[in-house]
Amino acid sequence: MNKIVKIVLMTKNEKFLIKKWIQYHGEIFGYENLHIIDDSDDYDVLNYYKTIAYLPIHFYRNNNNLNTLLDSINNIMNSIKNDCDFMIKLDTDEFISIYNNETNDISICKEIIRDSFNNLVINGYKYKCSYTMDSRPLESKEDPLEYIYFTQPTYTKFKTFFNSKTYLNCDLGSHVGTVISPYQQDGIENDTNILIVHYHNQNFESYIENTKRAMISHKYIDLNDDIETQVKKISVLYSLPIASGHKVQIYLKFLTDNNYKNDYYNAFIDIPNKYKFDKLFKLFTNDKCIIITTINDPTQQILHYTNMIGWDLIIVGDSKTNDLAYKNINCIYLGLNEQKELFPTIYDKIPLKSYTRKMFGYLYAIKNKYKIIYDTDDDNKYTENLNSFQNNFKLVYSVDFQANDKKNENISSFDYSKINDMKNIVQDITHFTFDKRNNNLFLKYTHDIANLEKNANKNLISGIFREERLCSVPGFVNLYKIYTDSNIWPRGIPPNHQSIDLVPELIDSKSDMECVVIQGLVNNDPDVDAYYRININNNSFNFEKNQSYDVVLDKYSVCPFNTQNTFWKDPTMFYAMYLPVSVTFRYTDILRGFIALYQLWKNNKTIKFTFPTAIQDRNIHDLNKDYESELSMYNTAELVIELLNNNKDATIQEVYNILEKHDIVDKNELDVLNEWLHLINTF
Repeated sequence: MNKIVKIVLMTKNEKFLIKKWIQYHGEIFGYENLHIIDDSDDYDVLNYYKTIAYLPIHFYRNNNNLNTLLDSINNIMNSIKNDCDFMIKLDTDEFISIYNNETNDISICKEIIRDSFNNLVINGYKYKCSYTMDSRPLESKEDPLEYIYFTQPTYTKFKTFFNSKTYLNCDLGSHVGTVISPYQQDGIENDTNILIVHYHNQNFESYIENTKRAMISHKYIDLNDDIETQVKKISVLYSLPIASGHKVQIYLKFLTDNNYKNDYYNAFIDIPNKYKFDKLFKLFTNDKCIIITTINDPTQQILHYTNMIGWDLIIVGDSKTNDLAYKNINCIYLGLNEQKELFPTIYDKIPLKSYTRKMFGYLYAIKNKYKIIYDTDDDNKYTENLNSFQNNFKLVYSVDFQANDKKNENISSFDYSKINDMKNIVQDITHFTFDKRNNNLFLKYTHDIANLEKNANKNLISGIFREERLCSVPGFVNLYKIYTDSNIWPRGIPPNHQSIDLVPELIDSKSDMECVVIQGLVNNDPDVDAYYRININNNSFNFEKNQSYDVVLDKYSVCPFNTQNTFWKDPTMFYAMYLPVSVTFRYTDILRGFIALYQLWKNNKTIKFTFPTAIQDRNIHDLNKDYESELSMYNTAELVIELLNNNKDATIQEVYNILEKHDIVDKNELDVLNEWLHLINTF
């Protein structure tokens, strides 16, 4: 059984480090074991906290007063010590890892770190993070986690942590600390193989900014003090045994020594064994990614995705994209320079000012071994919990009571798999309620949440289990009709096709094929064609039927799908994400979808359509230009399906050869496709 390690963090306005610190330590030790004291007033930090409000992290405020911070830290640690085995106080630039001094190996593996704590003998004495590795500063103000050069790990006994049962107090840096008698004996401490990866040495300007902020917070100086006044105040404190005394010395040197900046950088020149360590930074490349191409500055929808735990956001730029606008947001940005550097052999084959440049994002994801791709646009916002997109239920009701110390608006701080697993065991269950306070799951045949007692001991969520139904109607099917009685159809079905008015017949059984693509519907502005918007409805639209099932397409039952709200979860099928470059902007993703369906079916895989899981606030479009861009789609869609039906076992190259012979794509399409496939095969 894992020993429980609780971490108390003090932080403020650390917009670069805080996101990755939380994800790193939360994944290793559990988000519920993070206790964060933060008086940030930085917009990016505060906005980030809003996006992770669903995580069971404990947040505290200290009213921007470093002089009372130590009391706050000790009060918190004493209040939680009965709920854990070990406690450690960290700063935002400190990351826990494991060091083997015989092999010089550093491990950031969750299991190895957990095992190291599990194997510690609990004897009441203090423990030491015995090793430290300090970053070497860059001369530019960038993300500190880009600092991949460090001093060699050294034996410093830099940090103290505690067996919680004997803890009394610690200092601000947790370098010493006190435990109860008889364990508080000088020199008796437990050495460990724990290494603190310390992103301490930032560029000089950031280093001084942080030091000055500490001086103000301690009230050693005032924000509006001039230089002369600051020198007078700090000089008086220089030799006194006060909190943050080392920072007092640093700040006075900055105020009085014009050569300090040069001395700061020169101090690292003579340090031997410059050590390259980029593992920690690479750790934050997740196995799931969100891919968006845009010519716009970051939209609210894009910003919504920047802080998703467990997901990397990949933004693909074009010739009109302002590269600088993406420099300071949490994303992997692929501007034209990055595209050319990473994929030079295909760079010129994919046209500029084209949606198809999104393929550089796909190539990046495939090359970097992502396992799940969420394909979306800069005007779409996913409305469910992104980390539970595969679950077989929908949350429909939640209650959080005032007695709780934290409100989890997005309701995801419990183990979803428990609900899925129970559903697989118990048959014919349609509803559930989960009591988050005592971890009890109630499986029900009816939705009777209202009859459950609501009191301070209840913290409830309720939901509907989602079944799957199979659509086996051959040819085009309008799955929008499953979710609404209105006259509406997905972009890709020709406006005069008879399937538009028909509600597809569904079979109450599961498919034998694996669903490896999930297409969620979209509310507010669903994916429809320009003909619909011009002639029927160009106003906001929401699907009114909340069906308790998802729809799986059987072989040769065709409903168009797009790149708007689509999950791909089988890397062996990522090759089928190819976007044809010789068709129009409004046709490329639809034609891709038609071809991908038959490639999926050829491999005994398929797609599932779900209830609306996103909202689109559509960017400005010229509907007449959209209509012109869609004409070729209206005119050739039926022929494409006929050709695919006649060549069900064709490879993707063979499919495009056939389409080229029928003038649906240009001859140069094959050249681009072949290079796409060649690159994928070399990754």
